[in-house]
Amino acid sequence: MLALFSLKIYNCVVNKEKIKKMFITIFKGCAGCLLTAIGFIIFCFVAVAVLDKMGVLPESDYCIEDGDCEEGREMTLPEGGSFIVNEENCLKYEWIWYEKHKMCKIDWMQYMSDRKKGKKYAGEN
Repeated sequence: MLALFSLKIYNCVVNKEKIKKMFITIFKGCAGCLLTAIGFIIFCFVAVAVLDKMGVLPESDYCIEDGDCEEGREMTLPEGGSFIVNEENCLKYEWIWYEKHKMCKIDWMQYMSDRKKGKKYAGEN
């Protein structure tokens, strides 16, 4: 009976050691993957920052993307013709003028919708 009891204790100790080794092996593997992933993310941030400083990355055009256009920019209307972004033209087309920043918030979707409905703006024939 004592021999059987000591065998069970031995198996428990051996199993605990095996489990401990298994967890250490898994942790080492995960830690390596985690460090590699963190290193890759840091590399990507650094690479983008360097490319941006070099001027290789394209600049975002907020006027085309969001409709936030600075005063003095020449814009082409979808149906032809052009206009200079300024307070007078911005208000003529019923857009929002930001006096503090000298910018016009151009809403092209509303403009196109109004044109399809046949709307005329101030100063147009």
